[in-house]
Amino acid sequence: MSWITLALLCAFSLASADAATNAWLQGFSALELLVVRFCVPALLLSPLLPDMPPIGEIPLAFWGWIGLLIPLELIAMLVYMAAIRDHPLSQTLPYLAFSPVFVMGMVSGVVVIPLLR
Repeated sequence: MSWITLALLCAFSLASADAATNAWLQGFSALELLVVRFCVPALLLSPLLPDMPPIGEIPLAFWGWIGLLIPLELIAMLVYMAAIRDHPLSQTLPYLAFSPVFVMGMVSGVVVIPLLR
C-alpha cells in the first residue's frame, strides 16, 4: 500500500469518526467520548501485541517521554471531544486542520513576535 493511499484512508477514517461522534454520541460527556475513542482502536490493535519487542528492550528514555506526553494527549483529547460534541463540525474542524501550522509558527517565533508588539 502506498503512503498516499494510507494517508487518505487515515484522513477519511478520522473524519468519519468525528462525524459519527457529533451525530450519535451527543448525550455523552467528553470523558466518556475519550474512553470510547481510545478503547475501540486499542481493541482493534490488540492482535498486533504479540509482534511487539520485549518491554525490557525499549530504552528508559522512551518511557520517560511517554509518561510526559500521555497526560498532555489526554487533556488535548478531552478538549477536542468537548468541542466536537458541543459545536458544529464546520466551526471546529478548520481550527484543527490549521493547528500544525500554528504550532510550527509558535515554535519558530513567527506567531509569537507579532503578538508581543
